Amino acid sequence: MARPRTPLAVARLTGQDKKNPQRFADRSEPVSGPLGAPPSYLSDDEASAWRSFAKEWAWLAEADRAALVALCKIRVKIEDPKETLTASMLSEYRLQISAFGGTPTTRTKVHCPSDPDEHDPFAKFDTRD
Repeated sequence: MARPRTPLAVARLTGQDKKNPQRFADRSEPVSGPLGAPPSYLSDDEASAWRSFAKEWAWLAEADRAALVALCKIRVKIEDPKETLTASMLSEYRLQISAFGGTPTTRTKVHCPSDPDEHDPFAKFDTRD
């Protein structure tokens, strides 16, 4: 089995992009806009689940919209006391939550870009302005 590709962000952090520039020359980071409001075709409960996920997981982006619709539908079924829960439904829910980085273990793999000056103790001394 082939080794998985090293993400560009990891290559930059570890210096692999400098060591093997030809390997990373054609790669770019995907760009996506903000998640936005829930789609109009979701029910009120599903839209509420959408807003809940958006609040819980600040890293969600526009590219996550299609998969998030399915997750919201499953969450509503799980929270409905009249709904019969199956093992496969709970398994799919857990799998999707993990795919979004929503468990403590998978959350460590999520990269959220932050303000570069936020953690820079010397930023307050910047005189370029």
